[in-house]
Amino acid sequence: MRAQVGMIGKKRLVLCAACLFFFIFSGCGKSFDTTTLELGKDGTVILHINEPFDESLYDFDELCAMNEKEVNAYNLAHDTKPVSIKKSEIVDKRAIIDIEYKEDDAYYDMNGTVLFYGDCKSARSAGYNLVGKVRSTSDASELDQKTWKNMTDEKVAIISEPIDVSMPGEIIYMGDGVKLTSRNTVTVDDGGLRYIICK
Repeated sequence: MRAQVGMIGKKRLVLCAACLFFFIFSGCGKSFDTTTLELGKDGTVILHINEPFDESLYDFDELCAMNEKEVNAYNLAHDTKPVSIKKSEIVDKRAIIDIEYKEDDAYYDMNGTVLFYGDCKSARSAGYNLVGKVRSTSDASELDQKTWKNMTDEKVAIISEPIDVSMPGEIIYMGDGVKLTSRNTVTVDDGGLRYIICK
């Protein structure tokens, strides 16, 4: 697992040169109405992009070919081939593109956007301490040191981009800039590192 990160690196794949800056990654058949980062129990990162697309302004096939070229180039440099495009289509004038990352490092490497995703034990090993940075979704109490040290298998997501996020279990703690939208989904705003913990 990567050590603690806090800088923006490399480049994000470009869906369209003028206005789209996300990708959609899907391996489980779920459908999302907004661009959503789905984090799986097995550590996979799936970015579902659902954005308006004007076919009179952009050639969708050409943009898909460009994305495929970027993914292939990345995979050639990584033996495990951690990135794959699962879907690319236009539905009701919206671009729907699904791409799957096998782990958070691949997402970070390709997009230059901070993402840590793992269990609490791995987060502590990577140098993260969420004490005082998150509050309980049930009673708004701050996460204390004893509770944090006793957490092991709960999943932690640390994100630095404004996006909707789907977690694999019920969200039990979240930090500033994170809005709960259902038991396992949130909307993250722009403004620095954002923290989420789920069961």
